Amino acid sequence: MLTCAVHPQALQHCTLEQVLLMLSCMLIFCRCPLQAERGYRQGLLMYPRSPALLRSYAQFMQDIKLNPHASMRYYVEADKLEALQTEV
Repeated sequence: MLTCAVHPQALQHCTLEQVLLMLSCMLIFCRCPLQAERGYRQGLLMYPRSPALLRSYAQFMQDIKLNPHASMRYYVEADKLEALQTEV
């Protein structure tokens, strides 16, 4: 049996793009949404101001968790961060 796990120590040495790729792979190959959600939460702790990660998590919340309200909150937060980043 294939087991999916997210190890916080391993995430510390990853770039944002690597974290996103790993989470995508977990969803595609492992089909373990609980582990993927834990991974997203770890990623958001490490990169709380990443619009790309927030949008990816919003999509996950919408498509996998079927939670449109949570999804919208993350999309709005990503939009706010992008607006702030373009102002600077």
